Amino acid sequence: LDPKNTASSTLDVTISGSGRALGDDSRIAALIAYIHRYTVTKQPSGHQSAQQQGNGMTFPCFAWITMSHDGMREQSIDDGCTTKQIRFYDAVVIPPRVANMNCEQSAALDEVKQEDELHMNMPTIICTHVCQEYPAEQPLLEEVSFDRFI
Repeated sequence: LDPKNTASSTLDVTISGSGRALGDDSRIAALIAYIHRYTVTKQPSGHQSAQQQGNGMTFPCFAWITMSHDGMREQSIDDGCTTKQIRFYDAVVIPPRVANMNCEQSAALDEVKQEDELHMNMPTIICTHVCQEYPAEQPLLEEVSFDRFI
């Protein structure tokens, strides 16, 4: 089945070219991405509204994205390459999580640099196996700089 015809949502992103392995599983990498647009294309009956599916997050925004190394190769995303614009079908965006902390943990967190705090407060995109290069016939996505993450 063609994902363009069956997907219930699309996610247009620009992905940075550098990633890092997640834990001991070297088959999956985390990369920095910029979500330009989240669009609900179909809404099955009984499903949440588009705003609820976006979990109340505001787009555009920076995010973490998890991809398999196979998926990265298929989309020509190599470690250290330039940015790549991609459209994902039915990807899931998980909002940043804030946990309750005791005083000692909170004091330790206060010592975290502002840049590190920025990394911790970004949503995460998962379920990224159905994607394609951003369609050339669509309006151009704005250019994005990932310099603040380097």
